[in-house]
Amino acid sequence: MRYRGVVALLALALCGSGAWATSPRPGLTKGEAIKAFVDAANLGCVYSRVSGAPIDSVPGHIVDDLVPADADDRRIVLGPKDRPAWVSKSLGSLLQVFEDKKGACMVVAIQLPVQATLDAEAKMLRDLGGSAYVEKPFKVGDNPIGYEFERVVDGDVVTIHMEGAEPGLPMHTARQSLMWVRVTRTAGKAR
Repeated sequence: MRYRGVVALLALALCGSGAWATSPRPGLTKGEAIKAFVDAANLGCVYSRVSGAPIDSVPGHIVDDLVPADADDRRIVLGPKDRPAWVSKSLGSLLQVFEDKKGACMVVAIQLPVQATLDAEAKMLRDLGGSAYVEKPFKVGDNPIGYEFERVVDGDVVTIHMEGAEPGLPMHTARQSLMWVRVTRTAGKAR
């Protein structure tokens, strides 16, 4: 399932306005920004789907960079308004985490170096071992940069799909970089 709507809404909500509900931490380095994204993806979404728990039940010490989105953040968070959502202490509302109504956990970010960030996320999954996370072929669609991994957990398949684009790349007309990770757990789909 493609998430063109995520791209369009995020571009309108964030890129066009230039105003952030929660601002990034001053002095944040590129490495710290990439780590905040990778931690949100792995310690938030992947952890919750592998453990079978909703993300709002993940212990705070595991995802200590995420805070619940406040009323100002909620106006630009892309997730369903009746579901929990978080923003990053480090990146502010440039990084959003939410669960969609179908049970997918999403991490969406703008203004980060897409290739370096998604490469760091893919490296983390590869380093965990090929027996845990198996890399699948990425089908280029709307976004030219991406990876996909799967892991079998108790007969279910956890899929980590990530993609994004830098400004000016084909199919990406926004002035800002944009990327997302979508983590799902499909019951009984293990092959």
